[in-house]
Amino acid sequence: MIKIGTSGFSYPEWRGPFYPEKLPQPRMLDYYAKHFSAVEINSTYYHIPPARNMAAMARRAEGRLEFAVKAHQDMTHTRDKYADALPPFREALAPLREAGVLGCTLVQFPFAFKAMPGNVDFLRRVAADLAPDPVVVEFRHRSWTTDETFGLLGELGVAYCSVDEPRLPNLPPPVVRATAPMAYVRFHGRNRQKWWTHAEAWERYDYLYSEAELREWAPRIRALALRCPSTPPTPHPQPPSPVAAGPKFLTFDREPRSLPCPATRPLLACGASRPHRPVSSFGFRRSVMPVKGFPKQVTLRDRTVVTLRPMVQEDKGELLAFFRRLPPEDRQFLKDDVTRADIIEAWARDLNYDRVLPILAEHEGRIVGDATLHRQAYGWMRHVGEIRVVTDAYFRRRGLASAMGREIFYLALQVGLDKMVAEMAADQVAAIKVFQKLGFQQEARLVNHIADLQGRKHDLVILTTDIPALMQKMQETFLRAAGSVDD
Repeated sequence: MIKIGTSGFSYPEWRGPFYPEKLPQPRMLDYYAKHFSAVEINSTYYHIPPARNMAAMARRAEGRLEFAVKAHQDMTHTRDKYADALPPFREALAPLREAGVLGCTLVQFPFAFKAMPGNVDFLRRVAADLAPDPVVVEFRHRSWTTDETFGLLGELGVAYCSVDEPRLPNLPPPVVRATAPMAYVRFHGRNRQKWWTHAEAWERYDYLYSEAELREWAPRIRALALRCPSTPPTPHPQPPSPVAAGPKFLTFDREPRSLPCPATRPLLACGASRPHRPVSSFGFRRSVMPVKGFPKQVTLRDRTVVTLRPMVQEDKGELLAFFRRLPPEDRQFLKDDVTRADIIEAWARDLNYDRVLPILAEHEGRIVGDATLHRQAYGWMRHVGEIRVVTDAYFRRRGLASAMGREIFYLALQVGLDKMVAEMAADQVAAIKVFQKLGFQQEARLVNHIADLQGRKHDLVILTTDIPALMQKMQETFLRAAGSVDD
């Protein structure tokens, strides 16, 4: 499950851009909880509140938010008063813990905290002292970005906090690693000019992400979501703006110019959940086909950008035109005569995403691909889905069929399917190769089992793949690619 939130929530500057102009401060958390599913409490870094304050926040959130609470500075920065700060800090978390809404403690170490034996020992101490509460560690120095660190965190059961921040010397690169049952991503912004030189601390995080910049994180966040039972991202503090957000925790640092909804849209497109809706956790069985996260853009091998989205009734005209543009040989083995307007009209009229979910690819206003996931809601094959993919001839060998196939896999995983089947004529050699690259293997070949439009008989090839195993392979590929990011 992916949860999105901001670093803090009680900012006067957000009245107007986010909160209603006259919203009283005590009602901000309630309003916030209608738009986000997590919140990072950053004020605890400066002052350890009494437990009653945390209890009040838990009551106002009414179970709609998970709280990530930042460790006090005496536990991470000064450290000579660590023993004094630990008991009241843990006591302050008790109401959140008891209410079941304590997502984690965020332990953010300073830039001066480098990877060396003494600091490794201190890290072990912190992990032990905060257990059994979930713990996330953010390092500000690049020396910690090593396999040894990730192995240590895995041993301690502590989550590594991935960060997006300026690419400056000795700052951690945007590496993602799953070292615990949850993951955490913080979006600090990319304000190089103000990172080290600023009059006010918030200036460091004064940055508004573009959609393109956030989309860079989509495959990384998706990979973390597949690897971890829970994954959040978090942005950081600035003249606070509600745009800080991220996976099981995704958080954004606040800054007055940024707005929560536009900035988080690309993250929602990769699977992040909105509050007050059924959790869209990968592998969780649901009776309703999930279609949130669309539309989304995909860049093909030649840098062409296409948009993927579910079919709606209004698409019938353009979809008919798409099928009629296909060469006759491409329509030979389709199960319906897709050149007939009444067939496409029936598809549009009877749309039922629970049984058939058509995902369309669109480029410059034209449909250039159609991928469908077919499944049975009941019966002995309810765990099996069938995939069908058709693409415009002009978009062959550019990666469109593979991209659409991957989207179908993610949808199949979300609804709890275990197996995927693809059927095609043995003559469709290129299509078979595409599916084999996606992880399918031939299970059977039925001789003279199908007939083309001219009545000629052909062998039917049945390909299958195990979805959880395939997703594991794809996840490892994503993590290798995301984890190799370097300066």
